[in-house]
Amino acid sequence: MYQSSAGRLLKREGALARLTKLSVDKGLRMDSPASVADIAPFLRLFRHEIKLEEVEQPLESFRTFNEFFYRRLKPGARPVAGPDDPAVVVSAADCRLLVYDVVDDATRLWIKGCNFSIAGLLDDRSADRSLAATFARGTLALFRLAPQDYHRFHAP
Repeated sequence: MYQSSAGRLLKREGALARLTKLSVDKGLRMDSPASVADIAPFLRLFRHEIKLEEVEQPLESFRTFNEFFYRRLKPGARPVAGPDDPAVVVSAADCRLLVYDVVDDATRLWIKGCNFSIAGLLDDRSADRSLAATFARGTLALFRLAPQDYHRFHAP
């Protein structure tokens, strides 16, 4: 969406500011007690992706949608895969994974409508961009949270 002609037009016409305000307002609403009513429709929409048996607290205990959204899971619900295997990469959160086999500094990436380079992501301001050069021709993995993904960070 962000890179389409319609997306670029929306950004030019000030729609981005309106969408940002809408997002902030929705976030505030999801902190209100009235937002509890939004939990059931959300669960129906993502019924095949959210495992309620993993949720630590009963659904009735959540006072807002956001409390449910960043809910705790039962201990052991997300065991660390291959903790002693250096070839296994473990994600700290549920996510959508996109892997680029080779990315160098000339390759432009987009994240939420903004272009980034490896040097930009690493804030490499050195004259020779030596930090970014370390990762030139390296592999890049993007871990993206979607609304139905569990939104609590875990690290062993």
